[in-house]
Amino acid sequence: MLQRKAEALLKAADLLDPKVVENDEPQDEETRSSRLEQLKEYLSEKGPRTRKQILRDTSIPRGSLTFLLGKDDFVEDGGRWGLKIQALAAMLTAIDSIPAKRKETQGAAAKAAEHDDLPF
Repeated sequence: MLQRKAEALLKAADLLDPKVVENDEPQDEETRSSRLEQLKEYLSEKGPRTRKQILRDTSIPRGSLTFLLGKDDFVEDGGRWGLKIQALAAMLTAIDSIPAKRKETQGAAAKAAEHDDLPF
């Protein structure tokens, strides 16, 4: 519940921010394509960001950003938008580290079992 409130506040702040310039002129296909590449490059370099941060740091108009973030290339987590491919890579890295952590835990348990003089 608290997370939903925080996300709602982030969205409201984006709408009320006077530093964000509105420029929602219709775009042709070439402009949309270049904006898509611009957004992908930005998120690739910076990592996940809020809409507010993206609007401040790029020249992408609010309406275009909304349209682009609706594409399958992007994922939202806790009010921050990132590239789906980066999110998947992070998940795979976390999954790959599970066996190593399990071995560490088993090794520590085996060492502890060697000490019969422990009071437990």
